[in-house]
Amino acid sequence: MSKPVVIIADIDKEYLAPLELKVIEELGDKVDLEVISDPDYFESYFSDPRKAELLIVGESLYSSEIQKHNLGNIFVLTEKATSGETGDPNVSKIFKYASLKEIFSEIMFASSSALLGDSAVDRKTQVVICYSAVGGAGKTTMALGVSAGLTQAYKRVLYIDAEHIQNFHYYLADKSYASDKVYHELNSKNDQIYNNIRSHIRHEKFDYLPPFRASLSALNVEYAVFFNLIKDVKASKDYDFIVVDVDSVFNGEKASLFGLADKVLVLLTQDEYSAFKTDALTNSINCSDTDKYLFVCNKFEVEEKNALSDDKKSKVTVSEYVENIEDCGALTVKRMLDIDGFKKITYALI
Repeated sequence: MSKPVVIIADIDKEYLAPLELKVIEELGDKVDLEVISDPDYFESYFSDPRKAELLIVGESLYSSEIQKHNLGNIFVLTEKATSGETGDPNVSKIFKYASLKEIFSEIMFASSSALLGDSAVDRKTQVVICYSAVGGAGKTTMALGVSAGLTQAYKRVLYIDAEHIQNFHYYLADKSYASDKVYHELNSKNDQIYNNIRSHIRHEKFDYLPPFRASLSALNVEYAVFFNLIKDVKASKDYDFIVVDVDSVFNGEKASLFGLADKVLVLLTQDEYSAFKTDALTNSINCSDTDKYLFVCNKFEVEEKNALSDDKKSKVTVSEYVENIEDCGALTVKRMLDIDGFKKITYALI
């Protein structure tokens, strides 16, 4: 059986060398690698019909004529600090001077199944919910950090903010809101909710549903659409993980989401009030399934009093402690990848 074919082409030989080495280190003999730096040879090479699972090509060599060949995913290396879709679902732009780790992660996000085979891809989509009984526990940064970490581990990730008022885009480069068409599609009562909005899904390290410009009630969006959307996405198997950020109100709709989830990260902090409120939550839902419910103490400071370590104060057993992040407001998704606590949670999910 022939191996998947990977083609890397750019006129800058010095640039090609480390990228070629990275592909060899990560994929080794699992693929057949073709590296091209000569423009004339590139033209001659593609004068015959070619088939490849992946083409990584410099912008100076790329033309739409290449799409006539039998190519899986095409990544165009651009010198502009932009990335993302080009209008063709098989062609993406990627910033040429991003780190090798970032470039390779972007490539594997789209191409892991084609390059490594179906056996290397978990076809069961897992739903991970980030929840806290108290506000200010850091759910959103945790959800974004976990989404980034899973993507870094070559998992296909969709992040959905299911809060009534959304602010996650504060941590993203793109601060724009969803278009009015998204709200219309969500309110359409159509059974194909995911198919209707999938073209509006954005990508910034991981895929995400763009933020709403106002509260759900102001937009006349029913909360039940999140349940239907998540169920629809899960059935599609387009993603390995759906990470869902929910607000602190616990009601029947949240209970339904919890029932849909494979993992629920319950965040709390080390103070007595947080422990007390989380204990109250355990009176409302059965958290005895320790494989499904992971209690995470976020913003932990070793020198401060820890109510969670006192059996008289809390019934909760904490699975992980995540260190307090200084200047959390300056965080970016890229910086979140360097936080050890987020890494530990990511490893617990894989």
